[in-house]
Amino acid sequence: MFCAAVASSALAALALALALALALALALALALALALAALALAFAALALALAALALALAALALALEALALAFAALARACLALAWLAWAACA
Repeated sequence: MFCAAVASSALAALALALALALALALALALALALALAALALAFAALALALAALALALAALALALEALALAFAALARACLALAWLAWAACA
C-alpha cells in the first residue's frame, strides 16, 4: 500500500511538473505572439508614414509641374514681346 501511495504521489508530482511546463510554454508563446503583434503594429505605422511621405512628394511634384507650366507661359509671353519689339523696330 505504501508503494502505491509513493508511486501515486510521484505520478501526481510528475503531472504537476508537466502542467507547469505546459503553462510556461503557453505563457512564452503568448508573450511571443504579443511581441509579434507589436512588431506588426510598428510596421503598419511605418507603412502609413511612408504613404504620407509619398503623398507629400506627389503634391510637391504637382506644385513643381504647375510652376514649370507658369514659367513656360512666361517664356512664351516674353518671346511674343520680343517679336513685337522686333516688328516695331523693323
